[in-house]
Amino acid sequence: MYDFKTFPTQGKTKTPWGDGSGYVIASGITLLTTESHGGIHVSDERLVEMPDVIRNLDPFAGRGWYEEHCDWALVAMAFPEHFSGEHCRAAIRTAHRWKNEVNWDAYLTDTAQGRLCAKKASQTAASMQP
Repeated sequence: MYDFKTFPTQGKTKTPWGDGSGYVIASGITLLTTESHGGIHVSDERLVEMPDVIRNLDPFAGRGWYEEHCDWALVAMAFPEHFSGEHCRAAIRTAHRWKNEVNWDAYLTDTAQGRLCAKKASQTAASMQP
């Protein structure tokens, strides 16, 4: 699923899943993988930029660590400018199914990040139509 225009990280990084390496998606947002798992790390500086509804959710691996199966969707929805329309589309579906206690429809219409994510997802869906 990941296909970013990224730069490799320098050396190994300690993650909740063990030592990993990966790619810098954007300043303070790093995709990391280990031999067994992976996810996205968001720095403290970037966490404060997240909309409250997302920042206040507890990721499975702990503050700032968004695992690759579901939590990653929160990062894509918070920073859609760094993710493709396909990522945004998958993130919206994942968030609706996984964190259904959040009113994602309101998020997608009431925040700048949500509107951008929804727009990119919609454009991707439209381009997939015959």
